[in-house]
Amino acid sequence: MGRYLFQLNSEAPVLAILTTLVCVLIIGTMAQIFAERFRLPATGPLLIVGMLFGPDIIGLVQPEILREKDILSLIVRMAVAIIVFEGGMLLNVYDIRHTSRAVSGLVTVGLLITTTLAGVLAHYLVGLSWEIAILFGAIVSVTGPTVITPILEKIKVNRRVRSTLESESIIADPFGVILAAIVFTAILNRGDGVYVITHGIETVLAGTGAGILVALFIWLIGNRFHLLPSKYTRLVILGGALVAYTVAELLAHESGVLAAAIAGI
Repeated sequence: MGRYLFQLNSEAPVLAILTTLVCVLIIGTMAQIFAERFRLPATGPLLIVGMLFGPDIIGLVQPEILREKDILSLIVRMAVAIIVFEGGMLLNVYDIRHTSRAVSGLVTVGLLITTTLAGVLAHYLVGLSWEIAILFGAIVSVTGPTVITPILEKIKVNRRVRSTLESESIIADPFGVILAAIVFTAILNRGDGVYVITHGIETVLAGTGAGILVALFIWLIGNRFHLLPSKYTRLVILGGALVAYTVAELLAHESGVLAAAIAGI
């Protein structure tokens, strides 16, 4: 199947891309149905079918076809923006107030501790250089709503714990991206600490500003001036997530996830 897709990619690249996307949608949907049927968190079945149908085993899905024109990167960016934005919308502000201390600790101290521990383990167990090990630690330091939400849907926990985990997964996700970007920038610009700090501040400001502006605009046309018909609400919300992400990325690289999260909240 993999050879057929690559042959199709050389003869009809658009059809090959469409075939790959359709396969991903069908396989992903079946995995979700299986998880729902047996009351399992969807993350596990999705990971298993991803490895099974990926290029190393069955080969039904060939990510390389999507990577050639950066289509995979585009899809991932759009999906992350929408997921984080939706997660921000679903957060209960009342619950956040009562769990703010725990969430802030997880987002700040917890994020740094996880990054450090993961980096140390990657250095001593895998043999990565310190620079790459810390970068790896920053990348894997957060869980994200795509992992936490399916688990919480199947596991019963009290409201405070649920709110803490949901808030941490939404809020820490963009800061994990920013931390990884800062570490990567530091590796590329050794010795230029001022540039690294400036880049980090610009990223936070761009994401925060873009998120607030988009959220304010949607609130004005929807609630203040009542210019938004109810049938277009979902479309505007979807567009708002993508606009917040795109505007922030135009201002500062890797600030889009933060903008999407803030706009949703």
